[in-house]
Amino acid sequence: MAGAPGYAPPPPAKKGGLRRVIVVAAVIVALAIAGAIASAVLKDKDSGTSVDSSPVGSCLTVTSEGMNVNTKAIDCADTSSLSYIVGAKLDTQDACKSGNYDYYVYETGTGAADKVMCLIPNYRVGTCYEMSDIAVGVDLKTVACSETSSMMTARYKITERVSSKTVPNCSNAEKQQAFTYDVQTDPASQIGFCGEILGDYTWK
Repeated sequence: MAGAPGYAPPPPAKKGGLRRVIVVAAVIVALAIAGAIASAVLKDKDSGTSVDSSPVGSCLTVTSEGMNVNTKAIDCADTSSLSYIVGAKLDTQDACKSGNYDYYVYETGTGAADKVMCLIPNYRVGTCYEMSDIAVGVDLKTVACSETSSMMTARYKITERVSSKTVPNCSNAEKQQAFTYDVQTDPASQIGFCGEILGDYTWK
């Protein structure tokens, strides 16, 4: 989120073994590094388990355990898990940040993809989410809509989802915030959401 402190980047990757890092673009921190991934998995088209097997416009789940990060393809209409839309594959991490993407994944080491995968939260209307200013890595999660925001944690309800970067019913600047993104498919598309803050807080 805006105003969150930065963190030191991860150490350089050692030779050998594919390493995958997921980063919260707004905070610029590395969350995790995965171990070697079998070459057969890397060639598994559209599996979502690597940058190359995750097409732009597809959706992924992102999980972490300790210092390991795993991504896996999921139907974008599947509501059973929190997921992310692959918004673009760009040349650099800075390009994802400049493109207003909330998260990005990149790989380093032997066999790493040469593109950075920019991710968009696959928000659902009527679902409430939490994002912390102090969390490291993938801090987005779903919460009960009865929970309220705090000084360091934004909790908000998605009230609108549109296939546009114009979100018409999101005009209350204090309580509502529009999240808008380009999805760099061919042809390109757009997606927008309205997040309404929960509790007696306003968007910064």
